[in-house]
Amino acid sequence: MSLPITPPLAAPAPGASVQFQSTAAAAKWELVRPADAGTLDVGQINLDTGLYVAPATIPRDLRVTVRATDKANSTHFGDAIIQLTPPPLKVLPDTVELAARQQQQFTAEPACYARDVVWQLSPSSAGRLDAAGRYTAPWFVWAARNVVVTATSGQARGAATVTLSDSRFKVPVLAGYFAGLTLLFLFLLFALWPQVSVNLRQPQLLILPRAATVLAGEKFPMAVRLSGATNAPADSVVWSATAGGISPEGRFTAPTNGLHPDAVVTATLAAAPDHSDCATLWISTNASLSLHPEVVTLTGGQSALFQARLQPAAGNPHAPAASNLVWTVSPAGAGSIASDGAYQAPASVSAARLVTVRVRHRDDPFLEAAAVVQLTSPTPGWMRVLLPQLGLILLLGAIGGLMHAGGSFTYYLGVGQFKTSWYWWYIFRPLQGAGLALVFFLVVGAGLLNVETGRDLVGLGALAILVGLFSYAAMHKLARVAEAIFGSQNVEPRTGQAGQPGPGPGQTPPVAPHIQQVTPATMVPAQTPPPELIVRGSGFDPNCRVRIKSVEHAPDSATATELRVRLTAQDVAQPGSLTVAVVNAAQQVSNEVRVKIA
Repeated sequence: MSLPITPPLAAPAPGASVQFQSTAAAAKWELVRPADAGTLDVGQINLDTGLYVAPATIPRDLRVTVRATDKANSTHFGDAIIQLTPPPLKVLPDTVELAARQQQQFTAEPACYARDVVWQLSPSSAGRLDAAGRYTAPWFVWAARNVVVTATSGQARGAATVTLSDSRFKVPVLAGYFAGLTLLFLFLLFALWPQVSVNLRQPQLLILPRAATVLAGEKFPMAVRLSGATNAPADSVVWSATAGGISPEGRFTAPTNGLHPDAVVTATLAAAPDHSDCATLWISTNASLSLHPEVVTLTGGQSALFQARLQPAAGNPHAPAASNLVWTVSPAGAGSIASDGAYQAPASVSAARLVTVRVRHRDDPFLEAAAVVQLTSPTPGWMRVLLPQLGLILLLGAIGGLMHAGGSFTYYLGVGQFKTSWYWWYIFRPLQGAGLALVFFLVVGAGLLNVETGRDLVGLGALAILVGLFSYAAMHKLARVAEAIFGSQNVEPRTGQAGQPGPGPGQTPPVAPHIQQVTPATMVPAQTPPPELIVRGSGFDPNCRVRIKSVEHAPDSATATELRVRLTAQDVAQPGSLTVAVVNAAQQVSNEVRVKIA
């Protein structure tokens, strides 16, 4: 009857010892060589004590039997099994990070096993690995990924992980992107500025009518139009006349003494005395002459009919004939006018301009009147004003976002902490600044149509740059506006680090991730290539990391409920277990799940 031997199964490392014991009082120990061992060293055992010493070198798997018998009559007491397994090779360095076109020489240890080493690369298309273990990274690395370098010598095997960094590709691309955007934004700024600068100047005066003939002693109303200010008050204009009199409201009284054949009426902005306009009023005792309408706005190809009102003085037997009127247009080429006062605008109008229509009496040079035609492009007036302003606001917001992204990029690059996982954040940061500046322009600026003066536009332009530069503070301000309107009480400030987005306004901080299942749940040791781990659960951040045995790995793909990550050869080299956890960008850690390696 066999008696138990302890341990019944042993798997010593090369050169290690194992003490076998039996319940028999007097046992003799021996090794039973396997039939396929040949001349290989299978170790030694002390015949009396049962102390087994494994061979210093184990070239391949061997299964050796330890047998205990009675010293007196060779009665069989029992057997134990020794599993001799070649130790895994160590590939040094075991982890390395390389950029495009960089090289790394790998070596296999211990040297006694590293004979006739066969080097393999997985995936095989991720660079080049020669027979001596020298690895060369690909010419271009478009996205960061892991490559496994495996060394095999007989049944001994080891692996190392190469992390291919895309910084050498993305850093120059981002630098070129920022430089290109800078040039583009400067070009657009110079292109928009002439259109917007019209609205940045002080309001301009246009006095109406431009010219007319009034009777001596007649009271004639004058008017003024302000360009660049849609609601300028009437008392913002100061009136004066070289002859006769004029009221603060612009009503002119012609002189009666006959000493002055004409009077120059001037309107001046009270707030800007250097901005003024004037008109000429002819004083006549025979008749008055005026044009109606006094001003008309036309686009290319349109027409308008002007009427000359010739009114003779009461009791004048020599009243001028209305058929002797002569019509002219200035400047030359700015349209045409017929003998009946029908004005025809040019076929196309590329830029806004003023045209003066004049009518004179052929027999009396002092009978004259004038009206104004405002030629505009076919674009609606509100679009001509607002579109350049909107473009400027968007552009300045994008410039602010570009300044933020460029400053963050250079800072993190300078301190050696630049991470290519933020690549798309840097790409879209100027667009975010532009969009947020527009929202701020609409909300905080109290509506587009309230932007009436150059001072308003300059202030909002400066605000647009600040919004683009400090987007998170601006979004927090907008959240406060929404809170005031809608009564929300759950407004959270952004908590992200500088240059990195955090939770949005009005949002609660993200919950911690949770793992529900990890597939596969069991893996084979030293599996080649290492398997892909699928982590399913909830609350996974797009920029999360998978922590495996205290080492964080970037997932190959990530959604809110599923992560996929390729394990390294080092992760599955030995039997045991792996601890798997998920770490979100805000350093929130999930529960741990164990995966068996057996």
